[in-house]
Amino acid sequence: MADEKPQVRLMVLEESALRSMAATAKFVTAFPFLAVLNSSPPAPAGRGGCGGCQKNRAATQQMNQVKLAISGMSADDKVRLKEMLGAQRARVTYNQNGRVVEKTF
Repeated sequence: MADEKPQVRLMVLEESALRSMAATAKFVTAFPFLAVLNSSPPAPAGRGGCGGCQKNRAATQQMNQVKLAISGMSADDKVRLKEMLGAQRARVTYNQNGRVVEKTF
Protein backbone atom coordinates (compact mmCIF):
# COMPACT_ATOMS: atom_id res chain seq x y z
CA MET A 1 0.00 0.00 0.00
CA ALA A 2 2.89 2.39 0.60
CA ASP A 3 3.81 2.20 -3.11
CA GLU A 4 0.37 3.23 -4.36
CA LYS A 5 -0.07 6.75 -5.67
CA PRO A 6 -2.79 8.75 -3.96
CA GLN A 7 -5.79 8.99 -6.24
CA VAL A 8 -8.03 11.92 -6.82
CA ARG A 9 -11.66 10.91 -6.42
CA LEU A 10 -12.89 12.94 -9.40
CA MET A 11 -10.81 14.63 -12.09
CA VAL A 12 -12.80 17.21 -14.03
CA LEU A 13 -11.38 17.46 -17.53
CA GLU A 14 -11.79 21.16 -18.17
CA GLU A 15 -9.89 23.36 -20.58
CA SER A 16 -6.81 23.95 -18.41
CA ALA A 17 -6.43 20.26 -17.59
CA LEU A 18 -6.80 19.27 -21.25
CA ARG A 19 -4.26 21.88 -22.41
CA SER A 20 -1.83 20.62 -19.77
CA MET A 21 -2.35 17.05 -20.98
CA ALA A 22 -1.81 18.18 -24.60
CA ALA A 23 1.51 19.72 -23.59
CA THR A 24 2.70 16.42 -22.08
CA ALA A 25 4.23 13.96 -24.55
CA LYS A 26 3.02 10.80 -22.76
CA PHE A 27 -0.62 11.92 -23.03
CA VAL A 28 -0.30 12.93 -26.71
CA THR A 29 1.36 9.60 -27.49
CA ALA A 30 -1.41 7.66 -25.75
CA PHE A 31 -4.23 9.90 -27.01
CA PRO A 32 -3.23 11.50 -30.35
CA PHE A 33 -6.42 13.58 -30.62
CA LEU A 34 -4.96 15.87 -27.92
CA ALA A 35 -2.36 17.14 -30.41
CA VAL A 36 -4.97 19.41 -32.02
CA LEU A 37 -4.81 21.61 -28.91
CA ASN A 38 -1.12 22.31 -29.54
CA SER A 39 -1.87 24.05 -32.83
CA SER A 40 -3.52 27.41 -33.16
CA PRO A 41 -7.01 27.53 -34.62
CA PRO A 42 -7.25 28.23 -38.35
CA ALA A 43 -7.25 31.86 -39.48
CA PRO A 44 -10.72 33.33 -39.91
CA ALA A 45 -12.17 33.71 -43.39
CA GLY A 46 -12.00 37.14 -45.04
CA ARG A 47 -14.62 39.11 -43.18
CA GLY A 48 -14.47 42.57 -41.71
CA GLY A 49 -13.20 43.20 -38.22
CA CYS A 50 -10.27 41.81 -36.31
CA GLY A 51 -11.40 38.18 -36.38
CA GLY A 52 -11.19 37.78 -32.62
CA CYS A 53 -14.65 36.29 -32.30
CA GLN A 54 -13.96 33.78 -35.06
CA LYS A 55 -10.63 32.77 -33.47
CA ASN A 56 -12.38 32.23 -30.14
CA ARG A 57 -15.11 30.20 -31.83
CA ALA A 58 -12.51 28.03 -33.60
CA ALA A 59 -10.62 27.44 -30.33
CA THR A 60 -13.89 26.50 -28.60
CA GLN A 61 -14.71 24.07 -31.41
CA GLN A 62 -11.26 22.46 -31.10
CA MET A 63 -11.74 22.00 -27.36
CA ASN A 64 -15.22 20.58 -27.90
CA GLN A 65 -13.85 18.08 -30.46
CA VAL A 66 -11.29 16.86 -27.92
CA LYS A 67 -13.97 16.49 -25.24
CA LEU A 68 -16.19 14.56 -27.69
CA ALA A 69 -13.24 12.28 -28.50
CA ILE A 70 -12.70 11.59 -24.80
CA SER A 71 -16.37 10.76 -24.24
CA GLY A 72 -16.32 8.42 -27.24
CA MET A 73 -13.23 6.47 -26.19
CA SER A 74 -13.42 2.76 -25.48
CA ALA A 75 -13.77 1.57 -21.89
CA ASP A 76 -10.15 0.36 -21.90
CA ASP A 77 -8.89 3.76 -23.06
CA LYS A 78 -10.95 5.50 -20.38
CA VAL A 79 -9.41 3.23 -17.72
CA ARG A 80 -5.93 4.00 -19.08
CA LEU A 81 -6.67 7.75 -19.01
CA LYS A 82 -7.84 7.57 -15.39
CA GLU A 83 -4.72 5.61 -14.44
CA MET A 84 -2.47 8.18 -16.13
CA LEU A 85 -4.30 10.99 -14.32
CA GLY A 86 -4.23 9.18 -10.97
CA ALA A 87 -7.99 9.52 -10.67
CA GLN A 88 -10.72 7.14 -9.60
CA ARG A 89 -13.26 8.86 -11.88
CA ALA A 90 -13.15 11.51 -14.60
CA ARG A 91 -15.78 13.93 -15.85
CA VAL A 92 -15.99 15.72 -19.17
CA THR A 93 -18.56 18.37 -20.10
CA TYR A 94 -19.12 19.36 -23.72
CA ASN A 95 -21.65 20.90 -26.07
CA GLN A 96 -23.51 18.56 -28.41
CA ASN A 97 -26.16 19.92 -30.78
CA GLY A 98 -26.73 22.96 -28.59
CA ARG A 99 -27.08 20.94 -25.38
CA VAL A 100 -24.56 20.65 -22.57
CA VAL A 101 -23.66 17.02 -21.96
CA GLU A 102 -21.80 15.84 -18.87
CA LYS A 103 -20.27 12.37 -18.73
CA THR A 104 -18.59 10.81 -15.74
CA PHE A 105 -16.66 7.57 -16.10
